[in-house]
Amino acid sequence: MVLAPTRRLEVTRPAEDWYRKSLAINEELGDRPHAAITYAQLALLAEDMGQGRKATGWNIRCVTSIDQFPSVQTGTGATALARLARQFGILVLGHHKDQN
Repeated sequence: MVLAPTRRLEVTRPAEDWYRKSLAINEELGDRPHAAITYAQLALLAEDMGQGRKATGWNIRCVTSIDQFPSVQTGTGATALARLARQFGILVLGHHKDQN
């Protein structure tokens, strides 16, 4: 089911609010793995709303919040960042969007 833009906004705004509350708690506790997952969730919400730049920022925070790269602790962050980078036509890990 595809939601109309107005309905999608009604659904994602409360979700974003809850993710931001969760993020504040995780950051205050110094819980980097859970903060990374929350960054990834915020990125997915932003991408779903057509906010590619915002999504990219959240994904960058996600993958840089954990010392090891790639890490399972970043959830979808690295994959989503690579996808967004290809979408924007940026070189990713030495591969151009036309290669593969």
